[in-house]
Amino acid sequence: MPVRQGRRCTFFASLCGPWQHSVPEHHHAERGQRPQAAVEPAPASVRVDPAAELMTEQHPGKADWQSRHGEDGHDAPQTRPVSTARQTEQTDGGDPHHPGLGVEKLEAQPLQQGQRARTSFRIAGGTGHRDAPCQPQQIEAAQHLQAQLEQRPALEQGVEPQRQHQLQDGLSHHDTDQMGQGATHPEVGAGGGQHEVVGARRATGEQRKAKQGGIPFDRHLCTPELRTLYRYNVPLLVVIGFKITLYCRYISINGFIVTMTIWTPDLTPFAGPLYLKLVKAIEQAIQDGSLPPETRLPTHRALADKLGVTVGTVTRAYGEAERRGLLAARVGHGTWVKGDHEDPANAWVIRKEEGHRIELWQNLPVQLDRAAIIRPMLAEVADGDLNALLGYDKEAGQPSQRQLFIDWLAEQGVAGSEEYLLFSHGAQHGIMLSLLATGCVGETLFCEGLSYPGMLGNARQLKNQVVGLAMDAEGLLPDALEAACRTRRAKLLYLTPTLQNPTTATMSLARREAIVAIARRHDLLIIEDDVNGLLPQQPVTPLVNLAPERVIYLGSLAKIACGGLRVGFVLTPPALRGAFAQAMRLSSWMVSPLLIELACKLVSQRQIMPLVEQQRQILARRGELLRHLLPGACWQAGSMHAWLPLPEPWRSQEFAEAANALDVGVASGEHFAAGQFAAPQGVRLSLSQPATDARVAEGLERLAGLLRAAPPTNTLL
Repeated sequence: MPVRQGRRCTFFASLCGPWQHSVPEHHHAERGQRPQAAVEPAPASVRVDPAAELMTEQHPGKADWQSRHGEDGHDAPQTRPVSTARQTEQTDGGDPHHPGLGVEKLEAQPLQQGQRARTSFRIAGGTGHRDAPCQPQQIEAAQHLQAQLEQRPALEQGVEPQRQHQLQDGLSHHDTDQMGQGATHPEVGAGGGQHEVVGARRATGEQRKAKQGGIPFDRHLCTPELRTLYRYNVPLLVVIGFKITLYCRYISINGFIVTMTIWTPDLTPFAGPLYLKLVKAIEQAIQDGSLPPETRLPTHRALADKLGVTVGTVTRAYGEAERRGLLAARVGHGTWVKGDHEDPANAWVIRKEEGHRIELWQNLPVQLDRAAIIRPMLAEVADGDLNALLGYDKEAGQPSQRQLFIDWLAEQGVAGSEEYLLFSHGAQHGIMLSLLATGCVGETLFCEGLSYPGMLGNARQLKNQVVGLAMDAEGLLPDALEAACRTRRAKLLYLTPTLQNPTTATMSLARREAIVAIARRHDLLIIEDDVNGLLPQQPVTPLVNLAPERVIYLGSLAKIACGGLRVGFVLTPPALRGAFAQAMRLSSWMVSPLLIELACKLVSQRQIMPLVEQQRQILARRGELLRHLLPGACWQAGSMHAWLPLPEPWRSQEFAEAANALDVGVASGEHFAAGQFAAPQGVRLSLSQPATDARVAEGLERLAGLLRAAPPTNTLL
């Protein structure tokens, strides 16, 4: 058997602990020298080995040979009767891997024919050292054997084979307590070379060679008892070691894992439908602190399985809790308990640039010197009938004011009638008026998959179910709209056909005609948000020109002229004129006559389009900076914003937070995701908000550097 296997047996024997007494003595020898420990007496005991007694009865010649071997003066250990008390002696170095452990010799027992005498040992603590001197009896035994060898200088020239065999057998059977471990004895063998006796075992050149000073292993010494020991205990140790390894890995891995116990509410105290019970349980858990702010709730499927309800019940409950302001759903991040304050990278508020921070966050008009234009107009208004402008007026404004706007819109290619126009507090207010006037409360509303957050917020306030539809480079796909109309019943379709927010997509005339045809076929009203319609150099025909009977047209001066005026306008379908007037009276009664008069001054004095032209020129310069620094961004001439698709492995929310850490504000694509629409990984960059081109360039350079770096590693799995 190979030497390496002998080392393995010795190693596992040292691990066996309680079974160590069954390991043969030579398995505790190690290569090199090992010091001996002080002799430690052990209590006498009687060892009865039925197998050994049976072997003695079956092979009496072997026992007689062992007796004669001792009487011939070869210092072999005398075999004692099985029933006699054992004598113990401790040596150090019995375990090559634990030099501080000694081996206690238990006793020698007769074995089967063809096997050698065996001495059993027990692991015990030792105090020896590698440099400790050998015991006197070991030195005496070594000298005695050396003298016998010197009396036979030429074994190969006349020594009878039987005597030579006995001599070699005596050397190999000498006990370790009599032979110093690691002692070397030169002997002229059959090959005339010198052989090394390691520990108590000696390997002849004809049988085997010690490899790298290792421990020779003799297959005859692998007794059935030892084989049984290794057969049943070694696999057990391997399994135990494997489990320990897995446990250690489990501990090391779980040091970086945040485990979350699934929140399981008790619905029994609440009354009503199952989904309302769950909503009440969520509300109570938030109030008593069981669900603190920013806690992520279980997935719909996980909570449904835990409660034994359908996934639809949990989905409906989460939606209702979100409408009540208890939860916030983040596409790709799950459902969370709303926090007391929102992260600055997520809060949808007006931000102003301060110090080192650069905002590419919100579509605000380019900063121009508008005061030089507005100041003389304010003086004209003050010189007029100011008292009339400071009082109440009709909800739609004065007919002369409405006609002035209709004429100006006609110059820009937008067809309409004065009787169907009314003013609003900007386009945001126009969206709310449209939802109220059409009775779209708690209804289904179609829109682009990525849509204006202001509309999404209004829809949530009115408990509408928003369905985001697929898009391409031109915006909403007609096939997606057709499929949605066949499976769902919706009242409204909200669109931004020109410079779509946030993707900058602009619908072609053919695409607009296809959308209008589908809307007519399925009796669908359309809200056309055209706040960016005048920014392109060559505007496209608006939807209201194609279907004035079902298109609600929204416009505003906020994006193109002065945001602070908060004056917008709505062109309504004829059938909805009365409903819009009613919605206006209920929401704010009217728009300030003073602000409407000031807006009419801007239109009548032809000051709006020069402001639009200045804005186009500035945006064109910033668009060139964008193409140079971020060539992968999507931008069209006249657009106030750009869409930046993110490369792998960036996610939009991670990028927005990383940019916020660099003092650059961007809008994550998740803000624009409509309903359950899976938002692509991208961010919106508002080029119009920074005060100067230089600050735009600096902000874009920071983002370009961020894109070149890898996203931050998330250690929560």
